[in-house]
Amino acid sequence: MRIHGFFILGLIALVALSTAMGYSMPVMFMLPVAVAYLWIRERHLYAFLLSSVFGLLPLLTARDAFMAVAFLFAAFSGIGLGLLMRRKASLGMGIAFVTVCLFLLNAGHSALFWQEYRAAWQSEMQAFSASVSEVKDAERTAPMLEALDWLAQHWLYLSFGMLFGFILLVSTVLVSALYRKAAQEGLASPANVYFSRMRVPELLVWAAIVLAGLWFLDSWRPNDVIRFIAWNGAVAMAVVYWLNGLAILVFALQAFQVRPLVAALVFSALFMLNLQQLLAFVGLFDTWWDLRFKIRRFIETRQRNA
Repeated sequence: MRIHGFFILGLIALVALSTAMGYSMPVMFMLPVAVAYLWIRERHLYAFLLSSVFGLLPLLTARDAFMAVAFLFAAFSGIGLGLLMRRKASLGMGIAFVTVCLFLLNAGHSALFWQEYRAAWQSEMQAFSASVSEVKDAERTAPMLEALDWLAQHWLYLSFGMLFGFILLVSTVLVSALYRKAAQEGLASPANVYFSRMRVPELLVWAAIVLAGLWFLDSWRPNDVIRFIAWNGAVAMAVVYWLNGLAILVFALQAFQVRPLVAALVFSALFMLNLQQLLAFVGLFDTWWDLRFKIRRFIETRQRNA
């Protein structure tokens, strides 16, 4: 009981600090995980109390009704995650649920306050471009300035996909930690907690095909609405399949019993040589190849022939 009390007080302090500083993203990510943990431990009263306090604090500290509603939504998505975990939902389903909830919340906020959001972004881009322009080496700065200018002009067509990807990556880390903790305490099935076994649903490839068609349609006959859907969707889909490719790589390293030091060298080389984009293609083609199955079959064949 005392541990739960300190846990809640710490989260309340985090909410109050984030609200006062006007930066709510850390709270948005922590809320679902914290509330879900209380829920799967059958501390339902604490979960509801925590959710209610989160909703009241923005009103009391900053008189921000929108943030209060946002915190409540994020907290109650944690209850939804807890219910899924109690029903033995897999890690992938838990990550997908939290990602969609937080994306809808943040995308709705961006859409409602788009003008202010865009003005702040352009101001930051201009300040950064000005700092880059001060560098005397024009040959090195010119490509970067062109890229920044292009990004500023096309921010609407990329920002929502980038937001989804960022939320997906952070949610993967936090929800994976929650599932691991729950499995250690006997609150989740060990079979459901492995990141390496996560696999993108095969039907999602049809969404990728539709987005590719919209991309070519926009190239043929430019249209702002089609471009918004195609570009943002392509960015979001690329992160999804990149994550699937990363899971396959982790599965392969574990299956071949690669030592931690060698695995660290593999990841370092992948990013240093700028080859990490290949993981998205690996994750996409896994739809047809089922690479994990092929890796298991290869290892079983090698063991039989040994």
